[in-house]
Amino acid sequence: MRPGSSLFNGIILLAVAVVMTAAGLLAFIAHAPVALGAALLTLGSLAVIGVVVTLARPHPRVVRLTPPTSATPEVAQPSAPAAPIPARVEPPPVAVAPPPVEAAPAAPAAPPVPAFLPAPGPLFVGREQELEELVAALRRARGATAIAVIGPAGAGKHSLVAQAVEAHRAAGTFTAGYSWHATSAMHGDRGLRKLLIEVLERLGGPMVAMTATLRMGEAAVADLVRGKRMLFWLDDVPADFPIGRAISTLTARDAEGNGPAVILTSRTDWDMPEITEILLEAPQLDEAFDLFREWLELTGRPLEFEEYEAAKAICVNLSDLSLAVRLAAGYAAQSGAKLTKLAADLGSAVYPPGDLLRTGEQTIAFVERSLFPQPRRAFAALAVFDQPIIDLDTASAVAASVSGGTVADTRTDLEAMVQLGLLEPDGDDAHPQIRLHPLVQRYAASRLEELGTDVTLAARAALASVMRARRGADAQDDDLAWNTPGVAPRS
Repeated sequence: MRPGSSLFNGIILLAVAVVMTAAGLLAFIAHAPVALGAALLTLGSLAVIGVVVTLARPHPRVVRLTPPTSATPEVAQPSAPAAPIPARVEPPPVAVAPPPVEAAPAAPAAPPVPAFLPAPGPLFVGREQELEELVAALRRARGATAIAVIGPAGAGKHSLVAQAVEAHRAAGTFTAGYSWHATSAMHGDRGLRKLLIEVLERLGGPMVAMTATLRMGEAAVADLVRGKRMLFWLDDVPADFPIGRAISTLTARDAEGNGPAVILTSRTDWDMPEITEILLEAPQLDEAFDLFREWLELTGRPLEFEEYEAAKAICVNLSDLSLAVRLAAGYAAQSGAKLTKLAADLGSAVYPPGDLLRTGEQTIAFVERSLFPQPRRAFAALAVFDQPIIDLDTASAVAASVSGGTVADTRTDLEAMVQLGLLEPDGDDAHPQIRLHPLVQRYAASRLEELGTDVTLAARAALASVMRARRGADAQDDDLAWNTPGVAPRS
């Protein structure tokens, strides 16, 4: 029995009724006032009525919906047993195979940017200000303009431009590619035609355009390069090359003003509004000295402190010309000559100092004559190649036919000339190549002429034979090195 329930309340009222009735009877027995006894009896009667009403009132049935927490719960009994509710039967799960997931196709790798470029030189010393200026000028190159690096032969123009181009390759500036063209032998309209043919071959343009007029070839090249963000490098441009027409063709713009840029090296001051010139003087003495020291170390002969004065005298006698300094360092490393004697010999060989053209040519002659008295015919045979970059195997085969030695021995001679600095390394380990500086190439041509017509014809016949054999072996090979040795796309 819980407090507040109907039974509990009825018992309380019954007790009250008994008490009130007893009190009323006692009042009459004790002769109390009649009114008091009547009141008590009346209250007792009302209590009895309340008991009856309370017990007769129906009360709601309470059903627990959750299990009780007590050990012996009090459960109200239902008036009638409820019909059991059938448990809901879930259908058995149906195994559904997941839809096949196709692997997302791998994003295609970005195609490599074509780079028809010579390999950068093994050493670049000084020229920080000029390099910074050139890199910035190429970055902001816009419109039908060109940037020209002007300076004497052997002053380091090629090396400077090569470093700037490599900086832009690393930065991804020219997304459509790079194309280097050796223009030393490109003269007049014939030279321009040769340049346009090279561009069409490299970029896959319509070669039929070059069978018509030169103007049609220019239009075909302009349509091919229009709007492309690429860089054309014209190396060692001669004074009689039609540079204005070349620039107009190679810098064709689209409607948004996008198009290629042109950089050129030359000994000619063009004085044209379309050309922004950067003048490259011969290095200062301290820069030439640093270059000489670095080349010595690169070739395996560190410069001793007591040799500093002799090294500076060598640089002064060579007018600080970069090519001459490099050749002198190579000669010193390969010959083991004392630098004091070398300074005196070079002073006599290139006298008078200050004549930059004579300094370069005379230094080349001194090095070639002093170190290679026997394989001079092999060196001269390199002049039959039209391009300055040559496959080393091809060069060895052609030079051997002229020198009379074996291909292996001739290759060793050429590799020694690379160590000397007379020839420059190019290509890679899989396809080694050599590069001739324009001055070196001109000197080789003069040496070949001295050897006579028979030697020249033999060298040209050997070149034709080697090229025919290689073309036959690689009939399907589309390597552009057949036409422009050494400038197949670099990775």
